[in-house]
Amino acid sequence: MSDDQFDGQRPRASHEVSNRAGGVSGNGTQVQAATIGAVHFHGGGSEAAAAGFGPFAPPPFVDREGPLARFRSVVEEGEEYATLLTVVAEPGGGASAFALKGLFDAYRRDRGRFPGGFFFVNLFRESTPVAVGELLRAAGVDERDVPATQEARVRRLRRTYANLVQEGRPFAVLVDSPATPYDLLPFVATGPGCLTVVATSGALDPRTLDPEGRALIRHTRKRGITLDGLPPADAERMFLAEAGVDPVTPRERAMVADFVAGADGNPGRIADLALDVAMRALGGDPDPLASAHRELVGPATVPGLGPRDRADLGGLPEELRGLAVALARLPDTDLGVGMVADVVERGADPARVRERLDALVAYRVLGPASEDTRRYRFVSAARRRSLAEHGAGGAGVLRAALTHYFGLVRAAHDVLLPHRWLQTDIDGSSAFPGAGLPADTGGGGRAAAAARVRGLLDPERRALRAVVLAAVEPDELRAAAELCEVAWAYWFTGGYFTDVVDTHSALLDRALGTPHVDPARLARLCVQSSIAHRRDGELARARDRAERAVELAEGTHPLAEYTAREALADAVWAGGDSAAAADRFAEALRAALDIEPRDDRALGIAERKLARARLELGRLDAAEELLIGALGRFRDDDHQNLARVRTVLGELRARQGCLAQALAEWERAVHHHTVLGDRRRVGDVYVVRANARAGSDPSAARADLEIALECYTDAEAVREAERVRARLAEGV
Repeated sequence: MSDDQFDGQRPRASHEVSNRAGGVSGNGTQVQAATIGAVHFHGGGSEAAAAGFGPFAPPPFVDREGPLARFRSVVEEGEEYATLLTVVAEPGGGASAFALKGLFDAYRRDRGRFPGGFFFVNLFRESTPVAVGELLRAAGVDERDVPATQEARVRRLRRTYANLVQEGRPFAVLVDSPATPYDLLPFVATGPGCLTVVATSGALDPRTLDPEGRALIRHTRKRGITLDGLPPADAERMFLAEAGVDPVTPRERAMVADFVAGADGNPGRIADLALDVAMRALGGDPDPLASAHRELVGPATVPGLGPRDRADLGGLPEELRGLAVALARLPDTDLGVGMVADVVERGADPARVRERLDALVAYRVLGPASEDTRRYRFVSAARRRSLAEHGAGGAGVLRAALTHYFGLVRAAHDVLLPHRWLQTDIDGSSAFPGAGLPADTGGGGRAAAAARVRGLLDPERRALRAVVLAAVEPDELRAAAELCEVAWAYWFTGGYFTDVVDTHSALLDRALGTPHVDPARLARLCVQSSIAHRRDGELARARDRAERAVELAEGTHPLAEYTAREALADAVWAGGDSAAAADRFAEALRAALDIEPRDDRALGIAERKLARARLELGRLDAAEELLIGALGRFRDDDHQNLARVRTVLGELRARQGCLAQALAEWERAVHHHTVLGDRRRVGDVYVVRANARAGSDPSAARADLEIALECYTDAEAVREAERVRARLAEGV
């Protein structure tokens, strides 16, 4: 059955994104765009700004004084304008690091210059839609207010920008490695005093934009800084600082000169060569400078193997090399110890896995992906790619990761939506035979069990999404589709509709019209996608997806067909056409009646929804008959559906003039939601009560709204709480 509303509470810390500057090219450590964390926001609220949050400090730079002075003048001259500053360098030339250094210097000189804070966007590692969504979360936008579709996300980001400007709080945005001007466009800040810094290795020509795009940036001041290679003296200083060597003998100085000449002033290559020396020293090499030099210019040189590849592998001990290569074949995202132990080092003790991951951090292959270092990430996407080129077996690692996450989401499904059918329940087919983990219901009831499974999955959310997107290939489409189908319970109850749209869109675009995924499962994915679009008010897209679901489900199984028709009816209902929706819900009910063996839950949901539509049309008797029938369909422990039926039945009684009976039904609905620990739903019921009593008993209605506000506050349901507060302020 499709779910018309999500039931979870607002996720708490899972959407918080950490950022680490890591090493920075220009001072001795290479920074590709990926070294800056995916997206991070500092100083977004007045409290944060007052606390002095700013960009992370890069390590000390070598040279670049002239370009930094130019950066400083751009910042100082732009207090009344919106400025678009492009920093260009060859690959590895330090554009990303220079931009970070320039912003940090601006923050250090005048912390009030950008009171709205600093945004960081990494398009080297994240797609534009994902980056926009992460930026909104990092800026404090509630998860349920992050739109599911790219266009809506960009509109929401523009509103977030506009709010900061209207509050008199200009801000700075660093956009790292946009491939085209269209990738850059969503992030450009156009308010007075705002600064957008673009770090790129190639020119971005805004003349290629369409008229709307050109209009957006027309009134920004365009400035540019081009970074040349480091002069030999500065290149040598950088190499020595990063390699950690102090040449004394003529032989050592000559080797250093060879390294500097080989890098040709490119900070990225200098950093790679220096890292090779440093890694060899970590590995206990008695003469790391000489060992690395032999591979650079001596007989050990491997034709076609560049300095970056030697830096990645040359100094790694053999026992770490295989682990690094295997990890590099996973999607470029944060890595948890549990996943690594399950996927890469099968059956290994997690404490031992953490030791090995920490060792890779010491060798500067990985870095901590979060401040508490419980998760790890490659220091750069380039390093991950170069490591992934060594050896074979990447497909096996990806399949193991899919299986690992399937176990987690199957356990979540069994706890969060235990009565909701899966395609494997119909056809017995699964891409993960026997891979599901038993649901940990533990003690404390369903609410406590739900909190436990969310606690397991919340840290894995980014990695789960990345694994699905990496699996959108013919050989893994079926597994990715089943993983998405089962992950719906987690995404839906947590309000993670952005993940639904990102994963489902990629899957459906690749799988529709191919034999890789069976039509019934594709129909289910279309239903889930339709719900996500409907949640955003994207009703045309929601209806398109639901109509496609009906097409795919026809002739497969009555349960699949019923679910698709119900989703289409929901989309029509959301469009405001009650009569047409009632017809569609009637079709869904007829499909539910065809299910064999009889599925009482499907029938009850169909009856409740058709009753709601008929109640809206004033057909009270027909609605009552359906609701009474629906009540008998659900098991005593199906609290979610019993609560929904009782809520609608209460509305019916109120319409019939039987307020006492209505209040009794709503009390029962509150009981069922309370059993589930769903304070947000309890708040919804009290809002319905207040609506029914507002005309006849304003004081009672106000009391109901006050209880609703308390419930919404407890559930961190920000939007709902704001609406109730506004009603209370207006006098109910």
